[in-house]
Amino acid sequence: MALLGSMLIIVQLSVVVLLGAAIFTPIAAAAQAKPGCPEKCGNLTIPYPFGIGDGCYLRPEFNITCNQASTHPTYLTRNNLSITNFYFDEAELQIAHDAADSCHDALGNPSNSNSNNIADPTPDKTKSTQGYSVAACDIILTSNNKVPDTCSGIACTESGLVGGLVVFEMTLIYYSFGEQNRNETKWFYEEYPCNYAFLVEDSKFTYAPNTSFQQLSNKKQLPVVINWEVGDEPCDVVEKSNNSSCKGNSKCVDRSIVHGKPGYICNCSEGYHGNPYLTDGCQDIDECETSNPCDNGTCHNLDGSYYCKCNSGYRNHDPKTCIPGTKNTALKISLGICLSFLVLLVLVFWIYCGVKRRKFKKQQEKFFKQNGGLLLRQQLTRYNGSIETASIFSEEELKKMTDHYDEKRKIGEGGYGLVYKGILPADKREVAIKKSKVSAQITDSLEFANEVILLSQINHKNVVKLLGCCLETQTPILVYEFISN
Repeated sequence: MALLGSMLIIVQLSVVVLLGAAIFTPIAAAAQAKPGCPEKCGNLTIPYPFGIGDGCYLRPEFNITCNQASTHPTYLTRNNLSITNFYFDEAELQIAHDAADSCHDALGNPSNSNSNNIADPTPDKTKSTQGYSVAACDIILTSNNKVPDTCSGIACTESGLVGGLVVFEMTLIYYSFGEQNRNETKWFYEEYPCNYAFLVEDSKFTYAPNTSFQQLSNKKQLPVVINWEVGDEPCDVVEKSNNSSCKGNSKCVDRSIVHGKPGYICNCSEGYHGNPYLTDGCQDIDECETSNPCDNGTCHNLDGSYYCKCNSGYRNHDPKTCIPGTKNTALKISLGICLSFLVLLVLVFWIYCGVKRRKFKKQQEKFFKQNGGLLLRQQLTRYNGSIETASIFSEEELKKMTDHYDEKRKIGEGGYGLVYKGILPADKREVAIKKSKVSAQITDSLEFANEVILLSQINHKNVVKLLGCCLETQTPILVYEFISN
């Protein structure tokens, strides 16, 4: 609030609405009209919940009348305020407001006056005195015929406002200091015929004695910022009632314009921008689209957020922060050494097992040859399936047939050998497998081969038939037919 004028003037402030004095930067992306409704009045975009025409605004309080003869819409209150800008995210709007004036003739007699105030559609009639602001003019100015360059109480005074105002009114009270020189008084009123009092947005008016009075004499309108809210209940009540005006990807924010009276506005959630009062009005912000917000690494967009993929040598402290990856070097080195040792150990064991298997295989081949395996195989091929002959089994086959010579499979034991019950895998026939206790090599492989062939051909009820043998052990293992008891 500022006051310019002559004489000693005391301004009494009687207040009962919030009049903002801060400067905000509007976000163009948020200023969206309701789909299918007029978006602009002149060069000003009208954001929902405000709107022009039926069905285009949230409630009657947000109805806007567009004066086509002007570039600014007229807000439908009893004062018909002219809106010049919207500070949407802060729930503020800027209006153009006339300065109040009081003028005098050369003799100091009032010639005309124009008062002005700001009110909401349904103001509280209860008023409370907010304070006083004093400008000393008459005697001081007529003594040197000069107006100071600063608004510091001489010819000009200014004062800030507190929040919670609904109506703002100014009362000008004049005090005279007695009889003065008529020539000086005449000069004073001719030079400064009018006093002015007005509200103005902070930093939108700069006092200059040589131009301010001249500008105000042209009835220049000054910018004033006022607040609005979308509902008159606190967020916790609104959210429980499922009657919130806040749509998807948005949040309710408590906002009390008048002290002691709750209310709320809506803001898009973090990571989104747009109009929170419209369905799908809050859209994801692609933080990676225009720049890389990551101090280290590359940006990857997420719905409502983003994450940074760190450069080589760094790791994520959190999705958006990269830190050097050398913090656990000792641990990594230790794990690397242990892993390398484990791999080496497995490799050595694999080589050892391979060598052992190869050695075992060579030993089986040696026993097979010593026990006449090659000769027996040659003899058996001569019959070419014409008669039933013995089979040559591998040691591994006999182990599978006896479950690795399980004790439960043992059916007999003598001084020189053990007998196990086995199952032939081909026809599931039961057999008796005789394994020698004594490791003795046969002396005549030719005689042994002929005897095996001979015994396998005997078919008599009182003779146990020989079905085959295993020659991969030092002492051959014999396979007979199984006879109960």
